[in-house]
Amino acid sequence: MSQTYVLTLSCPDKAGIVHAVSGHLLGWGGNIEEAAQYNDTHTGLFFMRVQFSCGSTGMDAMRESLATFTPAWNMQAALFEKAHRMPTILMVSKQGHCLNDLLFRWKSGLLDIDLRGIISAGCAVWKGAPHANHFDGEQARTLFKRLVVPLEKRAAGH
Repeated sequence: MSQTYVLTLSCPDKAGIVHAVSGHLLGWGGNIEEAAQYNDTHTGLFFMRVQFSCGSTGMDAMRESLATFTPAWNMQAALFEKAHRMPTILMVSKQGHCLNDLLFRWKSGLLDIDLRGIISAGCAVWKGAPHANHFDGEQARTLFKRLVVPLEKRAAGH
């Protein structure tokens, strides 16, 4: 029986990454169902998310295989079953239109995440949404620097 997985990865951008990743998935007997990629020209990093089905190779074997594949590309990769929903906290500004869109998608099942909370600089939050913490502008900036900036540095390999 075929299982659905998601592979996310980032690495320094160079030619051949998509070819190498798709070939590696094919080696597992994987069939790509959905793929998205992004090249950040500012940082020189490449990001990719691939959803694929695979019935012939188990999760442990795929993870072992990834451990030998990723060093050649200086790649950070994560593999998980699609059924696993990503624990998520939303950080939003005072403008509510983006939050409304995200909450609508979450509530209707189009955004398949485990929404744990919302950190807000003052916008209103939907009834039924996870607990929201409201921060003034300076508190929100401080929190952003403490949470997001280290993630950006980690993604850039610093």
